[in-house]
Amino acid sequence: GVLESVGFTCVEYGAAAAGLALPNSDVDVTLLSNGTPSTQAWLSNLSEAEKETYPPREIAQAHLLTLHRTLNETQQFTVVATGLGGRVPVVTIVHNPTSIVMDVTFKNALGCRKSIWLAQKVEAEPQLADAVRVVKHWTRRHNMCGQSKGWLGGYAIAVAMVGVAGALGEPPLDCETLCRGFVSMLCSMDLEKHCISPRLGGIFPKTSQRGKCLSIEDPIETEWDLGAILGPGRTEVLLKKMSEIDAWCVRNGELSLVDELIVSG
Repeated sequence: GVLESVGFTCVEYGAAAAGLALPNSDVDVTLLSNGTPSTQAWLSNLSEAEKETYPPREIAQAHLLTLHRTLNETQQFTVVATGLGGRVPVVTIVHNPTSIVMDVTFKNALGCRKSIWLAQKVEAEPQLADAVRVVKHWTRRHNMCGQSKGWLGGYAIAVAMVGVAGALGEPPLDCETLCRGFVSMLCSMDLEKHCISPRLGGIFPKTSQRGKCLSIEDPIETEWDLGAILGPGRTEVLLKKMSEIDAWCVRNGELSLVDELIVSG
């Protein structure tokens, strides 16, 4: 009822919509006009230009500020953060009765398209979901997760895992094989020359010149490097940890890497 009062409904996208969320993870939602029947229907009515870009920042900011003011007048939600200056303005809110944290954007067509793309990949290769959740759990335990903290987000990890699956070959692939492949791929890359491509499957020459930084191609915004957020410093920290895991894999070929990442990684 709160959203309808300002002319909007919300739809879920991101990790949860693609079946990749961890328990107690934030939920990504985007505001759409009241009466929108479904995300797919909304996307199908957009022009190609609208599908390829984010809404003008000023328009998104204005609508999110209206939402902010509206929610401040209710007891059902609490606004806990605003990030209106980025390329995708966002307001973070908490649903007080359930303590669910939601990151709210405005008419985020690209975000919805990326979520649908991931969901289709998971449908075709169901073990991707478990492998992504295992790696996300490991990064969370080591405080190396979240774009707001300068680390890879869940979307980037999932996209990289799709690239791993493509390199490993035809499905079905089990979670253990995918996790070992993920570690091996990151450790074998030439950071100055290589990029993980989910579209092509595996490691391919990268076009950006960013030095020794992990590069992950976005399958929708193909010129966007999802690894850029790490920079050289955090890339080095992440790959040092990955090298330790890779060495563990060499020593423990008969043991479960999945268990190691979940319990003691």
